[in-house]
Amino acid sequence: MIKKFLAAVFTICAVLGFTCFHVEAAQQGDWKYKTLPDGTVEIVKYSGRESEVTVPDRLGGKKVTRLGDYCFFQNKNLVRVTLTEGISSIGGYCFAENTNLARINIPGGVSSIEDYCFQNDENLLEIFLPESLVGIGQGAFGDCIGLSEISIPENVTKIGERVFSGCPRLKNIYVSGNNRYFSSKDGVLMDKKQTAVLNWPEGKAGIGEHFFDGVAKINDYAFYRCENISKADIPRGVKEIGRYAFCECTNLTEVSIPDGVTVIQDDLFAGCENLERVQLPEEISSIGDSAFLQCRKLESIHIPGTVKNIWDYAFAGSGLVSIEMPDSVTLLRDLAFAGCKNLESVRLSKNLVSIGAGGFDNCSNLKNIEIPDGVRVICTDAFAGCSSLEKFDIPKSVKAIRTDSSEREFEEYFSGCKSLKAINVHKDNKAYSSVDGVLMDKKKTEIIACPPGKSSYYKVPKSVKTIGYRAFRDCVKLQGLEIRKNVTEIEGRDAFRYETDDKGHYSYGYLSSLVLGKGSYAESFAKKNGLKYKTAVYVKSLKTEKKSVTVTWNKFKKASGYQIRYSFNSDMSDYKTVNVPAEKTKKILKNLKAGKKYYIQIRAVLKDSGTGKDIYTSWSRKKSIKTR
Repeated sequence: MIKKFLAAVFTICAVLGFTCFHVEAAQQGDWKYKTLPDGTVEIVKYSGRESEVTVPDRLGGKKVTRLGDYCFFQNKNLVRVTLTEGISSIGGYCFAENTNLARINIPGGVSSIEDYCFQNDENLLEIFLPESLVGIGQGAFGDCIGLSEISIPENVTKIGERVFSGCPRLKNIYVSGNNRYFSSKDGVLMDKKQTAVLNWPEGKAGIGEHFFDGVAKINDYAFYRCENISKADIPRGVKEIGRYAFCECTNLTEVSIPDGVTVIQDDLFAGCENLERVQLPEEISSIGDSAFLQCRKLESIHIPGTVKNIWDYAFAGSGLVSIEMPDSVTLLRDLAFAGCKNLESVRLSKNLVSIGAGGFDNCSNLKNIEIPDGVRVICTDAFAGCSSLEKFDIPKSVKAIRTDSSEREFEEYFSGCKSLKAINVHKDNKAYSSVDGVLMDKKKTEIIACPPGKSSYYKVPKSVKTIGYRAFRDCVKLQGLEIRKNVTEIEGRDAFRYETDDKGHYSYGYLSSLVLGKGSYAESFAKKNGLKYKTAVYVKSLKTEKKSVTVTWNKFKKASGYQIRYSFNSDMSDYKTVNVPAEKTKKILKNLKAGKKYYIQIRAVLKDSGTGKDIYTSWSRKKSIKTR
């Protein structure tokens, strides 16, 4: 039975193309190596300190055919390496970050140079690629800042993305005329038919119009990090521009995209920090992820009326001052306009269905925005950090304002909106409600978000049972936040979290502003979680003499006075009120009727910090006593 099982396992392994045994690495001198399934050797690591190295052709009596991944990685001593004829493959990162490596001889027989093989070899000035070479992995020569030109042999069939990114001195990429897949025009890497631009050398001067004759496609990363380009008038005929095509072209100031291009791809102009003018064609259907990310000088852009989706980070960190969103847009994805600190006005699409998480996060100059009726989802923290936003109205169509995620640390709602005084919900909304500008669920049993700009004294309504996650995030302007015994759940101490400075340091609770009912769930929660608070005003004792009652209570910090009310009726109807100075914590109620049961409550009086008007805490729980 065991033999049958092992036979089956080895059969599966053979079919899937991998071995089921572990090969121990061996050591010979400075060379660590392992035996490959074909009986030849792969060098795993060179640990020597020599400046000039010749790779051995045999180790352990076996032929060396491969240099493994990271074989010479970060070897700062190497200046020159000579490879032997038997090597057919050079692994990923094999010579990466060898900052002193100036020359390497790659012999005939090498067919593959894998990903990031020579990444960040700053002093590599020249390299000769053999005719045997078939594939060059992505980023293989990335950040080789000394490289000025390179020739692609005739048998190469594959060239990875960003193969020469970060090579600012590279002016020419030549290709053998016999290559069946690639060609070169004016030192620019192209496909064989010269209809697609594959790689514009970073050290090459600006784009000439004649260059684009016959070009229909600009490939992914084609002009990536080309700092010599200041203007790109892309002519008619180009129908497709790939991802990252002009990414980090930091001196690019002006771009014109022709009709026929239907999609603005991901990261197309990301990091073009000096880009000021962009002309988009009227036929595009979407603006991709990070398409204009960190385009800080881009103050305006016309979004055509054919655009349906604006994807994640599309304009994040850009210099946009205003947005006129066409009514064709239905989905605004996560962080689409996040960090647009100059943004002052926004007109949203009337057909918008969803505003993604962080959609306008940290748009610090945005004062007002109207959410169209039709928006069904406003995702978590869509407007967090909008420090100038003064009010926010949620229309009746909105069904959800939360991201359905277990990673609740990312839920911010309106945190950082220090000017926001009210969150108002349309009376016909079926999912949410608001009381006194505070966002709640429809039944008013949970507080979801209190606007951080709300001041005065806030008493949690009696209907509320739950204080939601980060419900009072950054509400540092409150003169008091009063929670009594009706609240039976607080979803973590992040409900009372606030930033203490602009460096992201934070604390919990609001010092003396957190007012909790004595013996309440909130009080035990505060004690357990180390929150500073003060106890709400309550009647400590009642004593009666003939036709009088002496009332004592706890002192309430910052009170400008107290009010006592008393009545014959338990519902406190037909009550009388007595005002007491702030320094007192005892009062004798005189001229009462003998032999009568009185119900008594007390509350503190404060001064509104903004208006100077009187504001009041909640009445304490009733206590009763019968007079003599």
